[in-house]
Amino acid sequence: MSQTKKKNNSLSAARKARRKEKNPNLATPEIISQFSVKQTVTSLHAASPKGINVGTLLATSEPPLFLSGGKDGSIIIVNVNEGEIVWKTIKAHSKKVSALEWGKNQDGLFLSGGGDGIVKGWKLEDKEASNQWENNLHSAEICGISLHPTGNFAVSAGADGKWALFDTTNGKEILSVSDSDIGKLNAKFYFSLILQVLLVVFS
Repeated sequence: MSQTKKKNNSLSAARKARRKEKNPNLATPEIISQFSVKQTVTSLHAASPKGINVGTLLATSEPPLFLSGGKDGSIIIVNVNEGEIVWKTIKAHSKKVSALEWGKNQDGLFLSGGGDGIVKGWKLEDKEASNQWENNLHSAEICGISLHPTGNFAVSAGADGKWALFDTTNGKEILSVSDSDIGKLNAKFYFSLILQVLLVVFS
């Protein structure tokens, strides 16, 4: 609870500061209209089963890093500036990678979820990623993963109609709720640091 309150105070202060002055780093419509392709990276994943199933960008790192999850069950990390593969695992999951999420604390943490119903925690250090833990809180495909702003815990949603809150340091379950009416849906999670409320939105 103290961690969430501390994070709430820092985020509130940051929001107030943003309201007082214009952010010089925001792209204007004119700049956006001039965007062009900078890098093209081909043959990231296996030809069969073919395709990238999910991806997420860590824009705050240097260099910016892109996580790519394939239908072949592999995870690849790409240096966005150079278009180079930083790290690749042949088989992160026994089925397709269905969810990816970077950590919040710039510590190299990222989470993956798969069609095998497993959520895994990874750590990237010196261009090498290692599997830190995995949990088996679901009996079907992982539909979504969202982290709390503190980065200390996250929520996963599965096609089994269950969502679970867990510790990101070890993957252990804190709370889980099952609802057979949910089915296989995409999910997004919103944490209210002020009200201490977890809102789960399904679409």
